[in-house]
Amino acid sequence: VGLATYHRVTITGTVDSVIALFNANPLVDHAEKIGVHRLDVIPNDPYYSTDPIPSWPLAANPPYPGHTWALWGTYGVHAQQAWDVETGDSTVVLAIPDTGVRYGHIDLGFKEPWGPTNPQAGTAIWVNWVEIPNNSIDDDANGFVDDTLGWDFVNETTGCINDCLTPDNDPDDVYLHGTHIAGTIAAISNNKRHVTGVAAKPETGNANAPHTGIKLMVLRMGYKGTDGNGYVDMSYAAQAFNYIALMKSRGVNVAAVNCSWGSSNTGGMAAATDALIAQDVLVVVSAGNSGRSTTTSYLVNRTDVLSVAATTIYGTKASFSNYGVLVDVAAPGLDILSTIYYPNFDSSHRNHWLSHLSGTSMASPHIVAIAGLLESCNPALTGPQKFTKIIANVNPAVGSFYIGSGIADANKAVLSCG
Repeated sequence: VGLATYHRVTITGTVDSVIALFNANPLVDHAEKIGVHRLDVIPNDPYYSTDPIPSWPLAANPPYPGHTWALWGTYGVHAQQAWDVETGDSTVVLAIPDTGVRYGHIDLGFKEPWGPTNPQAGTAIWVNWVEIPNNSIDDDANGFVDDTLGWDFVNETTGCINDCLTPDNDPDDVYLHGTHIAGTIAAISNNKRHVTGVAAKPETGNANAPHTGIKLMVLRMGYKGTDGNGYVDMSYAAQAFNYIALMKSRGVNVAAVNCSWGSSNTGGMAAATDALIAQDVLVVVSAGNSGRSTTTSYLVNRTDVLSVAATTIYGTKASFSNYGVLVDVAAPGLDILSTIYYPNFDSSHRNHWLSHLSGTSMASPHIVAIAGLLESCNPALTGPQKFTKIIANVNPAVGSFYIGSGIADANKAVLSCG
């Protein structure tokens, strides 16, 4: 698995003319501009845009209506009922290639000291225990030195702020997007802290109890642009996909990967997606926030990738959500309350915030979490079988927009997992 025949080239001058020269060379298969795409998120919570932002004690018991409906409301995914059947197994891993994840967030299992040089057990974050921390040796010979907590693939010279230039073993969040997704999937349940993820195993009720449920593989391939928006580069995304496929081939039980971002078939994405699916990993993508029935997003247009639309508390299509025949299923995506991290306000990593976000970005992690529960209750299920079970076990959406087979139901899905 790899991108050995792909080469990323930085060009000064007229890009199109250089690409034409490459394509005229019979030794070159093809040359192309690498796509860079927006994250599928619409921040709308007032705390997101105001200063000061409340620290976690103030937000520990938030008076918000947003998060609970997505878990067990009438038009939610019915996670609370699903936990009576399956709460998630610690051998199951769900991958988040995104802007990174604030792995030290208190509701993802914060422990001190904590980081790539000193990884800790008992959190929601997957740890590569084969790798010996901080010895500058590639102990597992996978091509990545000291990748105890995943990898940061970003090496961006223009249009990027916050940790742009050096790929390394610290996939910390640089934007906020990935941390929100992580909490939606696996914020620790029943630990007297913050919120609950869809695939978060309810713990003992002790705030300091170790997490024993599904793990999150953290990979940073997105960045914050100079315009303040979040972006993903397809060459970094392809590298992240290949990392996931490689680790799956080596025995890490990655059941699904969350792709809450736009995409194009550039930078080796086709080959990387093929390699990932060949390793029996379910690829889940957000349908996009253009409010349209068509899209140019590469992953959404693939029939072997599960595409997710966003719904509201009323069971209707969210106004921003794409819809139509390219959508496979729907999930809550409006006013979703989850863990979040604001790098510009917290360089010390001492604050553990929550925020509402909206977007199809917030819908797809609900589906990835259901895939993790399915893997937990029946490890024999293949990726395509999980795909089928998710889209077959739904509740009707409200309204005339076609947003796939319906709104996903975690309870119905796990009841069918045998």
